[in-house]
Amino acid sequence: RDAVALELADFFRMVGLSLRQLMDAREAVDAAAARLAAERRPGATETSRLAALEAGGGLAGELALRNECARLSEDPAIALFVACLNRLTLDFAPPALAARAGSTNAAQLADALARGDGDAAAAAVCAGLPELEAALASGGRPVAPPCPDAGGSAAAHRSGEVVAALMGDLRNEGE
Repeated sequence: RDAVALELADFFRMVGLSLRQLMDAREAVDAAAARLAAERRPGATETSRLAALEAGGGLAGELALRNECARLSEDPAIALFVACLNRLTLDFAPPALAARAGSTNAAQLADALARGDGDAAAAAVCAGLPELEAALASGGRPVAPPCPDAGGSAAAHRSGEVVAALMGDLRNEGE
């Protein structure tokens, strides 16, 4: 998984992935991971790592929390995409961002997962994305103009549509 995630990240670097495109993909993939994990209804033992990762703090803790959510989804495609997006997120991060507090509320996420509430889990994992985007934008990397807003839905953005189509293809192949 890590080798393929690195190759995917290298491809996106080569084609000049913008911060806006990265954040659109983050929203789509992180929300999908949370929804799939909620379908499994992981118990307190499984979700206990979320709080520990949040307590670790900083951007590394935030990305580890997203990685754990992907692991809880038990979906290898989601885990691959999260690993790729985590690498790309680090590309945009200015050095000062490493000490930044995480923006995902692990307790809310764990509660939503345990209840099987996919929408609440997706909302918890995506709530801090605007704050993360603003912090990443301070890194000085070029940022593409934002996609037209259609109510904030990931499906309204092209990268969200691409991720949804790719996930559908991968699921169909597995059946």
